[in-house]
Amino acid sequence: MVTAIAPAPTEATGKSCRLQLTDGWYQITAYLDARLERMVEQLRIRVGQKLSISGAQVPSSKKKKKEIDSVDMTAVSLQLSANSVLTCPWHTKLGNQRQSARHVRRIDSNVYDDGGVVTMLDVVICKKYPMMYSETMDNGSTKIRSAKEEELIRFSVAELRSDNSQERNVSGYFRLRVCDVTTTTGRMATLLVSQASEFIHTTLKEGQAYRISHIIPYEPKVRHHPGLSLRTTRMTHWEPRTPLPDTVYPMRTITPCDKIKTLTDTDNDMVVHVLYTYDAVCTRRSSDISVWQQRLLVTDASTAICQVSIYSFSRPLLIHAGQILCLSNVRFIMHDIKYNITLIKTTDESDVTTKSSIPLFTQAMADLKNWADS
Repeated sequence: MVTAIAPAPTEATGKSCRLQLTDGWYQITAYLDARLERMVEQLRIRVGQKLSISGAQVPSSKKKKKEIDSVDMTAVSLQLSANSVLTCPWHTKLGNQRQSARHVRRIDSNVYDDGGVVTMLDVVICKKYPMMYSETMDNGSTKIRSAKEEELIRFSVAELRSDNSQERNVSGYFRLRVCDVTTTTGRMATLLVSQASEFIHTTLKEGQAYRISHIIPYEPKVRHHPGLSLRTTRMTHWEPRTPLPDTVYPMRTITPCDKIKTLTDTDNDMVVHVLYTYDAVCTRRSSDISVWQQRLLVTDASTAICQVSIYSFSRPLLIHAGQILCLSNVRFIMHDIKYNITLIKTTDESDVTTKSSIPLFTQAMADLKNWADS
């Protein structure tokens, strides 16, 4: 809805800043978050201005009861956050509004990491990561597993399960790298799709555009990428959109071996030619799953050499010298200046294959094979 800031003084009660809003007929008190408070102090929000509000919350009456009674105001109020408020032109009609593009936020300019729920975003999926699984154990601890590791656990549990066995508490999730449909800067955000099924993971594809509603910024325990971190909620809805034909999106690219040493803060996709393979070493990740580590020396048309540490479950991968490999979502470790070799590794979200259905990888593999044969 669209409201105007009533000509009542903006006050601070305790730690909460409040405004009086009106739709032309009635007034209501609105409490602001820290970012909106700073906007009020900077006079970016002021009396007489119109605000487009979407996704406002009604705070608990018990929480605000003492404050409300002390200033003799109605018990009905709103809690506004920066991501739910946009300023409007003076001629905008007051009152309830139908869903419109005005409520769509932009990663490039007006989504804030401390601004609360983001009502709507129009995004393009630039990169999709594999499914991951989180299991809550009986003692309250949490174990994170890759899709391959979870498959092994399910198989072993299915064999040992009895009629009175306890159900596992497992939830799936995966990450997306997204940018604005109308991006001009190429700025990206990381979106964590929580409580996800394999069907949702298969349905969402790279290069597709969606209008996403009700997502929230959060601070991850481990930050894999620069920029905003967002996650879905139970109210998140996905609506397909159409990408703009003349807009350049920061999609997947193949990183040459000689360039990966400059990309230290993100993961990379590579197509490489195997020069040498070391013997695989077996370690233990848990009591019932073995992890194999393999080291490879690889190169590509840049003639730079990388050492790749590949981790696999249950058994080592069958890799030999002369193969062409697709390495997706691998990460930089360090660059050895003495021997001019770059060390990289796979993670739980990496994939190592000799074939790919993605045109980007298919073309890169064909080009590298021609280079190796020449």
